[in-house]
Amino acid sequence: MKLIFEKYLLIICLLSTQVNAFCQTLNDSLIAHYPFDGNALDISGNANHGTLFGPQAVADRFGNSNAAYNFNGTSDYIHYFSNTKFKPETFPISLTMWVKSNDNSVIGPVFKNDVVVDSYTGIWLQINSTTGRVEISYGDGGTTSASHRRTKSGVINVNDNQWHFIAVVIRSALDMDIWVDCQYDSGTYSGTGSNVAYSNNVGSSGYFDVVGPTHYYEGVIDDIRFYHRALSQADLQALYVFPQPYFNSAMQNFSLGNDTSLCGIAAVNLNANISFPNISYNWSTGSTQNAITVFTPGTYWLEIGDGCSIKRDTIVIDTNNLTIITTNDTVICSGNPITLSATGNAANYVWTANGVSYPGNPITVNPTLTTIYFVQGFDSSCTSPVETVIVSVQSNFSSADFNAPSVICENVNYEFTNNSTLGVNYLWNFGDPASGVNNTSTDFNGSHTFTQAGTYYITLTVQGPCFIDSTIQVVNIIEAPVTVVSNDLSICEGESALLVASGGSIFAWDNNIGATSDSINVFPTISTMYQVQAIANGCFGSPDSVFVTVNPRPEVSILASDITCSRAPILLIAAGNAANYIWSGGYTASNDSIFFVPQINTDYILTGYNANCSQTDTFQIIAFDEPKALFDIEIDTCAKKLIALNKSSNNSVYLWNFDDQQSNLQHPTFAINNFQQDLPLQLILNPNTLCADTALATIAIKDIFTDNTIVPNVFTPNGDDINDVFKISSRLNCTPLKIQIYNRWGDLIFTHESKTIEWDGKHNNKELTPGIYFYIIEHDEKVYQGSIALFR
Repeated sequence: MKLIFEKYLLIICLLSTQVNAFCQTLNDSLIAHYPFDGNALDISGNANHGTLFGPQAVADRFGNSNAAYNFNGTSDYIHYFSNTKFKPETFPISLTMWVKSNDNSVIGPVFKNDVVVDSYTGIWLQINSTTGRVEISYGDGGTTSASHRRTKSGVINVNDNQWHFIAVVIRSALDMDIWVDCQYDSGTYSGTGSNVAYSNNVGSSGYFDVVGPTHYYEGVIDDIRFYHRALSQADLQALYVFPQPYFNSAMQNFSLGNDTSLCGIAAVNLNANISFPNISYNWSTGSTQNAITVFTPGTYWLEIGDGCSIKRDTIVIDTNNLTIITTNDTVICSGNPITLSATGNAANYVWTANGVSYPGNPITVNPTLTTIYFVQGFDSSCTSPVETVIVSVQSNFSSADFNAPSVICENVNYEFTNNSTLGVNYLWNFGDPASGVNNTSTDFNGSHTFTQAGTYYITLTVQGPCFIDSTIQVVNIIEAPVTVVSNDLSICEGESALLVASGGSIFAWDNNIGATSDSINVFPTISTMYQVQAIANGCFGSPDSVFVTVNPRPEVSILASDITCSRAPILLIAAGNAANYIWSGGYTASNDSIFFVPQINTDYILTGYNANCSQTDTFQIIAFDEPKALFDIEIDTCAKKLIALNKSSNNSVYLWNFDDQQSNLQHPTFAINNFQQDLPLQLILNPNTLCADTALATIAIKDIFTDNTIVPNVFTPNGDDINDVFKISSRLNCTPLKIQIYNRWGDLIFTHESKTIEWDGKHNNKELTPGIYFYIIEHDEKVYQGSIALFR
């Protein structure tokens, strides 16, 4: 039972649902499968069975007896008696097998699905005995020339009497894959053949009868699979791994080493410590190199692959860092001791300052000068980073001082700059009890707003670690100016507004105006609020504002009726949203519309009013587009119709009259019913209006429909392009003419039926001798007879 388990992937597939689904994929589009278990039967279900001619059953790559076939290289072969599936006419196709090759013939044929002597047909796989390389080819049915095949040759030598797994895929002439033991074999292309072609012959393994004498294969073949699809990398790995033919000890023993715990980790180098051809690396970090450097603790893994199997190992990098925290920097008065402490996960602590060590934690020190104390924690394996505490020793008096101007404007928040030294706490008193709680501040820089003019005394008290000091300065608060600006006003769109302010020596206008004078002109496009502040003695007064309302001008436009000609009046209509309108210029009125006969080069001006705002529009007639009737005609003599071609201008209304027929179309067609007299054709533009115009023409119908069939009595076909052809035509050539031409002995030498007759003076493509020839012409139930003279 163990041998059967190792041999048959199908039995393995029955052992689990997951593997069974995988086996269904391996059997997809399978043309033939020869496991060579004591016979050459096809187990794919397609009945492409083989017949043995000499090869001996031997042990396969696992040592299973009678599980592969050995070919002697002189006479052994297998014939595959196949059906149409065995010879696919389209790509892709795939072929896999196991071989142990010791071939010494020129061509080592291991599989061919169509055998024809001295012809390249079908698909074949061979092992070149000179190079030991795998070659996959197909032929287009031609002779044994490179121009009738397509081939890809690999670079890996398999002719070493060792078992190898060979897989090939053909997608197109220049898209073929060769795999040896799951390693991609790059190779080169040759040959220029076209599409694959087949005969009705059998396929084979073991012999090749194309170039020169018959070549037989020497070696062992096992487990041939033939597909009508392209196998994927996963397919190839599955066929190769189940069961796995080789044990790669380097991969199986691969390890990243033991988990580790490091102190004060900065960087750790992780190395696969394994290297052989075509190995792949896939780290958990995304790297594909054989070694990486990591900078943080964590769990890391590496997967290595050799094309057919994958091995993963994991390593944990941990850290045992020590961390400590000290008290904050501090200030003490000279002569006072202080206790310093550190907290953290260290077992022992050592403090140092000025080269002196202080073991233990906490420690009490009494420095006389400002000193930096360093502390570090320790345990059995690690040392913490160094932390520091700065102890500042103060022995001087605190000094209170600040900057204050002599004059400050009322209602301005002013900040006083603190220039004190050795201070820890600060208290400001601004001498303004009316401001309530805002009269004092503990900020470093004091700020205050004085709302009344007068003289104020400002006190700053500074408390240091060891001493207290204070200072007083006097400031004068001056009164701010009062800003007054002109009243609100209204303007029309496009107008300016004059704004006037008072109360200061200069003025600050907002709205990005940038002006400083007391009066400014502004040009707002929408209603806008303007603000200004008077400035006197460097102080800004409270702002005042003026609102300028911008009234929109009315929308005014002139609508005009169509201008047809200088004889027809037009209507001009006032349009828009104005309350009232006035016309001026070429026509003066106060109506919403005017009706008149226009005059060239005259302006008609419309002005609309809304309150005090107006807008105008102008209408001018520069030139009249006078209608002009004009037409041409075409006569269809065969259809007996007249086609009117309108060439009029400046018009879109038409009236046509012809032989009791009328039309309003631009280009009408009229039937011709009277052929005995001339008929008038009339075109009227704008009928029954003041802008009407007429064109009239008389059509010579009788002359047009008079038959004028012309039969010449002589022609000279001598190649001088003058009268070289005997030609018959007619103005009423609507039906075919039939002609027969005879020589003087009554022989028929030319006959033709067409609407136009042409004869070049030849019979049976030979030039006739000059002389008199006779014709008979039939046309519209008439017969014409006569003679024609031929000269050269």
